[in-house]
Amino acid sequence: MLAPILLATVLAGCQSDSSISSSSPEISPCNRLRDVDLPAQRFDVTAQALAHSSGCFIKTDLADTGSIDVAAVSGHLSIAAALSRALAPTQLQVIQNGDTLIVHS
Repeated sequence: MLAPILLATVLAGCQSDSSISSSSPEISPCNRLRDVDLPAQRFDVTAQALAHSSGCFIKTDLADTGSIDVAAVSGHLSIAAALSRALAPTQLQVIQNGDTLIVHS
């Protein structure tokens, strides 16, 4: 039997990006550039911080991935790139599907 998949979601009030004007073409929240500065920590903490700051959903089975330690990430980059860098030293893989990043082992 497959374990349930949990989704890290964001609250509407958690995201704000005044650098994107209303006349800008629609850019996925996962691909908008942002300043990121996260320490090395558990994946679930990193995923929550990235999701809450961006509006990008991160879908994963936290029973399998939540306690895995990921790398520190800093710089001006997209949430997708930040997540990929954080996962680099692990066996976890990330796939983007629209406004959702799917992380699996």
